[in-house]
Amino acid sequence: MTSEQKVTEQIEEIAKKAAEKAVLNFVKNQKQTEKQKHDARIRNIKLLLRNYRNLKKHTDGISNDIDLIDEKLELDEFGKNELLLESVRKSKYRTLAMIKYVDKMLESYKELCEITGNEEDLRSYQTLKLKYLDESRKTDKEIMETLCVSKRTIYRDIERACETLSMLIFGVDSIRVK
Repeated sequence: MTSEQKVTEQIEEIAKKAAEKAVLNFVKNQKQTEKQKHDARIRNIKLLLRNYRNLKKHTDGISNDIDLIDEKLELDEFGKNELLLESVRKSKYRTLAMIKYVDKMLESYKELCEITGNEEDLRSYQTLKLKYLDESRKTDKEIMETLCVSKRTIYRDIERACETLSMLIFGVDSIRVK
């Protein structure tokens, strides 16, 4: 074997190892990106749940507010404030649409828990309801006493519920590949 052939083989070997390393890094980065997206979705679900009561209260009578803004915009009573009103109207409409969608997904989650009949699923929904959905928010201590569970169980139930809600709300994009 000539020295030129040896150099060519060495270059090919180096290129092969570099390509393998690049592929491994790419796959690792893709998995990390997917995990970050999944984590962001779970964070968003938790944020939505923490603010659910306020958003729900905000939507009470929101249709009337939107109608009133529409009437004012038609009459062009605001002139230079028209863009601001249009922005407020769009925000109210998006909030209303989002809460309606979330309500449907919460109802779907409740039905899923009831269909399985699994004690953990039913308790997860009950925990979620007591902590975030009922009109009067229960403390962790009250939930512990009501459901006869530990504080750690409450957090596990909330995590389980958020995972399922993430799938219901965000669809297939929320499924994390392990």
